[in-house]
Amino acid sequence: MRDVTVTESDVLQAISKIKTNAASRPNCVPPVVFKKLKHSFAMPRTLTYNQLLSVAEVPAIWKMVHCACRQKGSTTTFVNYRPISLVSVLSKIL
Repeated sequence: MRDVTVTESDVLQAISKIKTNAASRPNCVPPVVFKKLKHSFAMPRTLTYNQLLSVAEVPAIWKMVHCACRQKGSTTTFVNYRPISLVSVLSKIL
């Protein structure tokens, strides 16, 4: 991973592809903010991503993706829930 380099145009392209109506993790910046401010976010994100790739490390919070969503039936029964993934917008861009 140390040979991988992210450019500002890569980050801008990735931000442009994010769906603004997609669900985001609780207490995180929603995708629409990244879309509207993509030119302000591109350079700092590029520097951050290149630093993370150079040390081959990703923040633990970016790795947490699972959440439970109730399908039907009783809320007290485990089988009535299904797993869903709510990935951080920052990790989606990376």
